[in-house]
Amino acid sequence: GGTCIVLLANESASTVEGAIREAGIDNRGSKIMVRRGHPKNLVDLREVSADTCRSIVLDGISRDALRETRDNFVLQALISLQGVGWPINGHILALCAIEKNQAILEK
Repeated sequence: GGTCIVLLANESASTVEGAIREAGIDNRGSKIMVRRGHPKNLVDLREVSADTCRSIVLDGISRDALRETRDNFVLQALISLQGVGWPINGHILALCAIEKNQAILEK
């Protein structure tokens, strides 16, 4: 069982992979791949198959960032993805840090 999960992160792949190992996450047979990039950059998004994937989860920069900054980051990524119609046959889950911003992030 399992699936392929690709993480697009601002941090280096080795940093993110180390954090995943330290967290002791049970991937339940899924393969987790980490790529460095930015979700506003269409080249980076295409490299992680954002155009053809089944699901995209958008989360803020980091839990340490201000909530406004996290929602701004998610909104910018959402605009980039929706601007090119990605994912073509999938969906996007945009995580919102401030409740009043929820209506802006919903489609």
